[in-house]
Amino acid sequence: MHQYKAAGNFFIILEEKETYIVAANYESVISKDKALKTELSKLGYKGTIELDMLLKTGTSKNRFGSIDFDGKKFVRNSSKIVEEISEIKKTTSKFFKQHTELFQNSILNTTQITSVIQ
Repeated sequence: MHQYKAAGNFFIILEEKETYIVAANYESVISKDKALKTELSKLGYKGTIELDMLLKTGTSKNRFGSIDFDGKKFVRNSSKIVEEISEIKKTTSKFFKQHTELFQNSILNTTQITSVIQ
């Protein structure tokens, strides 16, 4: 069961074993989002978070990434592109199918949106 929390320009997807962050629009910048850091701190989260930046980067190779969170802030220079994407893509695809209104604030064209929600 997924639990979703809005935080700044992002959504946090909480699962039993993983936490994912999804960009809420094309302006999302993870390192500058104070509301996201605050929410993760409130949740007591520490560790690596997987990211889906679809609405900001489109379907490019840097769509999926990860970054470490130390309980208060994102760890500088810990971000990287994730190549093993099956689990994060499965989870975030479900999220986007339920929240198609978010595509209005993305860089995606109609063809890309259709491929994501199919």
